[in-house]
Amino acid sequence: MDSSGHITGTPTGPSGTSAFMVMARDSSSAGAQSSQWNLSITINSSVPAMTCGSGRESLLNGQYAFTMQGFDANGAVTLGGMFDADGAGHIARVVGLEDVNSSRAVQTNVPINSASSSYSVGGDNRGCMAITTAAGTSIYRFALGVINAGVASKGRFIEFDNTGTLGSGVLEKQDPGAFSTSQFNRAYAFGADSTSTLITSMRNRFAMVGVFSASGSGSITNGELDANDNGDINK
Repeated sequence: MDSSGHITGTPTGPSGTSAFMVMARDSSSAGAQSSQWNLSITINSSVPAMTCGSGRESLLNGQYAFTMQGFDANGAVTLGGMFDADGAGHIARVVGLEDVNSSRAVQTNVPINSASSSYSVGGDNRGCMAITTAAGTSIYRFALGVINAGVASKGRFIEFDNTGTLGSGVLEKQDPGAFSTSQFNRAYAFGADSTSTLITSMRNRFAMVGVFSASGSGSITNGELDANDNGDINK
């Protein structure tokens, strides 16, 4: 506090309201006087400004699948979904869904609100994206790559807000014409990692890898799986 009674400074703590007491004493003459006040200050949380380049929205055009892995206050979070981009800054006008798997719950087929979702792409192929569901709006920053015929086939993104979830992921262009059982007809390898409470009440690391063959008619054969649950190995 300066001689004029102004209190200045830059808050460094978390957002919220904090109470404090200020005492002033006048000792310039005999019989010094003092007074005190109970005050409070509110620090507002701020979402990073979504200031992004624009003008190259046509790079994101078509249907895309995306996955993201990260954490919230309760533990690991995995998110996956798909949306269409129209090449003009709009997404999920035709299709827009996401699945969320967190330590608290599993949500499937969560609709993406096209009216409140959007994106922009700058001249350096980086951009911003807002995806809105019933749970709220999440802000992402992304970088696009593998440009074919003026359209991006792949990209990487990070969450860029203060919703409490932090994570990063990838998006890849889809071929909706390949979505049929007959196309699923070869040998595949797969892998996954997460947390598990199968052995103890604590969240332990869990990972698995495996292979299988798909027939193209709905059946899976010749499958093998190796799993490691906090050191407990199953083959």
